[in-house]
Amino acid sequence: MVCVDPDKIGQVLVNLLDNASKYSPEGSVIKISAGERDKLVKVSVTDEGIGLSEEDLGKLFLPFPDIQRPVVTAQSVGLGLSVCRGIVKLHGGRIWAESPGPGQGSTLFFTLPKLGEE
Repeated sequence: MVCVDPDKIGQVLVNLLDNASKYSPEGSVIKISAGERDKLVKVSVTDEGIGLSEEDLGKLFLPFPDIQRPVVTAQSVGLGLSVCRGIVKLHGGRIWAESPGPGQGSTLFFTLPKLGEE
């Protein structure tokens, strides 16, 4: 069990899924997983999309990241993952991304403390 604002954590999940969908080829698989370990709940969203370089991984959760990626929608302003980082941090958690490299997909993770474990 976790103690969260369900609307805000829902927003995090929607943003992660939206990014995975935007930057993955049509018909590819997006996997969502959740589990608990030690005093944390860990959630991940894995895609088969454009992937990220090591350099871009460090920029991903900054506002308006300077990342080389295709323009997929005019609606994207570059704040979604930064907002996710803020929400997760306010809940006492952590958010990060991993990727084997460009063209090889990405996994975005976040953790939240289990109830009574903060």
